[in-house]
Amino acid sequence: MVLGFAGRRWPVVRWPIAVAAALYALAVFAVFLTQGGPAGVGAFGVAVVVALTVLAFAPVVSIFTRTRTWTLVATVLVVLLLVYFVVGLLLWFPVATGLIAASIAGPPLRPRRS
Repeated sequence: MVLGFAGRRWPVVRWPIAVAAALYALAVFAVFLTQGGPAGVGAFGVAVVVALTVLAFAPVVSIFTRTRTWTLVATVLVVLLLVYFVVGLLLWFPVATGLIAASIAGPPLRPRRS
């Protein structure tokens, strides 16, 4: 949350905040695949992990749309999934905090095309 408020104050901080959750999600997804995750969790568990990975890219989508809506929706969905599957998704809590920070900071500023 502190990073989110820092992003509100200094717009240059918004870029790393927007990309951090996606990079962490890719790392956790790679660990999930290499540690035998799909065989151990079943089809529904794989769907949840894939959904979390896709939702972690919402701040990147917000960069291109210049709106905070995608990040807010993804944050709510990720938090709901983490509340429901709290024990199985402990590695995904940093993704949720990154999404919360990106939601607070807002999308990074891009120069407008003329």
